Amino acid sequence: MKLSQQLFWLFLIIPLIEIYLFILVINFIGILLTFFLVILSAMVGAYILRIQGVMTWKTLQMTLEKKAIPTEVLLEGILRSLGGVLLIIPGFFTDALGLACLIPGIRRYLFSSWYQYIQPTSSSSQAKSPREPMTIEGEYRREQDK
Repeated sequence: MKLSQQLFWLFLIIPLIEIYLFILVINFIGILLTFFLVILSAMVGAYILRIQGVMTWKTLQMTLEKKAIPTEVLLEGILRSLGGVLLIIPGFFTDALGLACLIPGIRRYLFSSWYQYIQPTSSSSQAKSPREPMTIEGEYRREQDK
C-alpha cells in the first residue's frame, strides 16, 4: 500500500475512533467532565512538551560535550515531543498514544524499532564495515578550465 493510501486511512480511522471514544466517555461520565478531561490533557501535554524539550536540549548538550553521536538522545527527544503533541490534540485515543510515547519502556521499544529501521543493512551496496574506507567515484573539472 502506498504512503498516500496509508495516510488516507490513518486520517479517516483515527477521527472515527476519537468520535466513538468521545461518545463512550460522555455516556459514562457526562459531557462536562469529558470537556474538562480534554482541556486538562491539553494543558498537561503543553507542560510536558515544554519540560521534555528543555530536558532533551540539556541531554543533547551533554552528549555533544562528550563528543558522542546523539542519535539516541534525538530519537528519544522526538518521541517525548510527539507524546506531548499527541496529548495536546483533543481526543482519548491520541492521549493514549501520547502517554505511550512518554512511558520509558515503551519509548525504548519504539526507539529500538526505529533505530533498526534507519540503520543500513549489510546487504546494501553502500554498507561497509567501519574499517573500510568508502570510495566515491565521479568526474570533476576545475572552474578555471571553463
